[in-house]
Amino acid sequence: LVKQTMTASSAMMVAWTSPEERAAALGRLQSAAALAFVVGQGLGGLLSRAVHAAAPPAAAVVLYTLDIAWVSCMLPPMPPAAHRAESGAEASAAATPRRGAFGSLRAAAVDGCVARVIALQATYALVARGLGSMAQLYEQDKYSFSSEQLGVLGTWRGLLGVGLQASVVGSVVRRLGERRALCAAFGVSACAYLAEALLTPRLASLPAAAFYALVALPFRAAAGFVATLGMKSLFSQVVPAESMGTALAALDIVLSVCGVMAPALGGMLLQAVGASLHPAAASCAHLMLLLLTVCLLPAATKGHFARMAEGATCTSQASLEPSAAAAVLKDKAE
Repeated sequence: LVKQTMTASSAMMVAWTSPEERAAALGRLQSAAALAFVVGQGLGGLLSRAVHAAAPPAAAVVLYTLDIAWVSCMLPPMPPAAHRAESGAEASAAATPRRGAFGSLRAAAVDGCVARVIALQATYALVARGLGSMAQLYEQDKYSFSSEQLGVLGTWRGLLGVGLQASVVGSVVRRLGERRALCAAFGVSACAYLAEALLTPRLASLPAAAFYALVALPFRAAAGFVATLGMKSLFSQVVPAESMGTALAALDIVLSVCGVMAPALGGMLLQAVGASLHPAAASCAHLMLLLLTVCLLPAATKGHFARMAEGATCTSQASLEPSAAAAVLKDKAE
């Protein structure tokens, strides 16, 4: 239910926002979700300990009921953009056959840009989730954190997520554009892992654990959130609007499959290189992602996706036949 709620919320946010403001809006949505998860876990533990073990499920029932009433009363059935072009939307919906989730994703992936974005997103999911699944074992092995310190580190990581997504991530993606934001994110992640691998033993004034918690972790978290938001913003701009909901659902399944495979890959990596070389291997993985971004996404990605959001294809207008180019210009003028 929570996964479907987030998928539907992302699809609605895409429908309600323009391409220019979409990255910031999706960043606020992710920040709100991260804050809700942190607060919800705390309230769940408090209710279970102070009231009864059945109190958290009962509170969830009440919250879901309030959510249903809130959505029914406050959200109209269509976004304002759809109201302004209602006749065109109805004609498009009538002419568009209904597909399942994978059918919509497969139909969208016929376009080269969509296929490249999906491939890059799946590769990033394998790397990020593989490293994340082994993070606690790596932290215990290298820094000898206690259970209490791991709990504090988890809280610090959650606070970083809420703060960065609310204040930094959306504006970075909006100002740099998706392609440059992804390149910057993977470059920063590679540098943060490399600094942890090379510089930590030489820091006399700062303990290794403090360097990890106060320097490496915030930079890596910020870069990871920028990459996640950049991927989502790219996907929202290359997939047709009428297929967005089902395509996002299918993409979630693809990423879930990557999430199933990632812990095994992360465990194999940690066992192969050990805790001492784990940051260096992670740095190489993010450099590989940076190279993939440069190779898979064209240099004019931002312009291409802006044209696709306006109804054009991912191909440059200069490559169109003269009659087709004239038709595109005529449609835009109208």
